[in-house]
Amino acid sequence: MESSFANRLSKRMVQSLLHDVFGTTLSLGLISQSETVISAALAPITQQAHHHVQQSPVVHCDETGHKELHARHWMLQSGQLQQSQFEKVMALITANIEHALQRGVDCGQSKTANTCKRLLNARAALWTFVRPPGVTPMNNLAERNIHHYVIWRKISLGTQSARGSLYTQRVMTVVGSCKLQGRNVLEFMTQAMNSHFGKNPTPSLVPAGVG
Repeated sequence: MESSFANRLSKRMVQSLLHDVFGTTLSLGLISQSETVISAALAPITQQAHHHVQQSPVVHCDETGHKELHARHWMLQSGQLQQSQFEKVMALITANIEHALQRGVDCGQSKTANTCKRLLNARAALWTFVRPPGVTPMNNLAERNIHHYVIWRKISLGTQSARGSLYTQRVMTVVGSCKLQGRNVLEFMTQAMNSHFGKNPTPSLVPAGVG
């Protein structure tokens, strides 16, 4: 039933999809029970992923509201940006901004020129955030990751129990991580369920080669 999140479907929409595409009729109660099984299968996988994030030196994190039986809760999303990618982007941004500041120094308008000159003289401080590996001045990575959940929340209006919230947390962790890594969500979920029933080893959301 991960399709309810990966494709932003409510339980009733999942029920309709199963009937229309596969000719299978399932009650909403059975779909809910299936979510319990899926949540249990994902428990060790998401616990490992959460531990990995907690041990990471740099984490990009964002949050948004979540309603459980109309009570206010929070959904957190985190991610990591490769240092090499960040350095490449920042090299271009740094050069463009400093070039624009130099043009400001030479513009002939004293107020603008003085402001640009002060900024150029403080360039070491201006780009301090670039030096610590993995630290960026924006939170776009986490914001993009959590956007998928925000759309689902608007469609579903939240969850009705702690069990539902836990299922949401675990499936969103899998969907978000797989999308970041370019992995097929359905294939990963199939591996997770097979592992839960003892048919294959437990898959991992931690990228290969990362401790």
